[in-house]
Amino acid sequence: MVSGYPDGSFRPDDYVTRAEFVQMLCNALGMNTVLFDGPPVYSDVTYDKWYYSAVTAARRLGLLNGIIFDNMFKPNDPITRLEAADVLSKLAVSRRITPINNFRASYFSDFDEIYPSSMRAVELAVNAGFLNENGMGNGKFEPFGFITRAQVATIQITTVQVLRRFY
Repeated sequence: MVSGYPDGSFRPDDYVTRAEFVQMLCNALGMNTVLFDGPPVYSDVTYDKWYYSAVTAARRLGLLNGIIFDNMFKPNDPITRLEAADVLSKLAVSRRITPINNFRASYFSDFDEIYPSSMRAVELAVNAGFLNENGMGNGKFEPFGFITRAQVATIQITTVQVLRRFY
């Protein structure tokens, strides 16, 4: 589901880019992204990029709706926890995942830093089981913090576990 670097390292504390996150999520979902070719869905995601198929597939499935910056995906920018929650919430809705709890974003001690329009996405991602209700382990969600490779590997594992409960 996730591979290391050519030098044999994994670099668990490195931040994950938007493109890497989408590719890793597609890997966890077992998506055959080769089937998703066609016109670019973002001006900065072109055919010659390694992430083109994964980003195109995720966008066409509705997982990236709303993550647009002047028709750009900004694939090389680190993905924030809030952006990841948005993608994961769309996955929960698209797969009709039944919530495993009734967590509220207001339970996070830094909930006031979460955009009001994003509260529901955070709740869906946590209640589906994709994200931990303890946030970063300190009771904070840290919405604008970047996600590390180790954290995405954990998200991949929980995504597979959640989907196995329903499929």
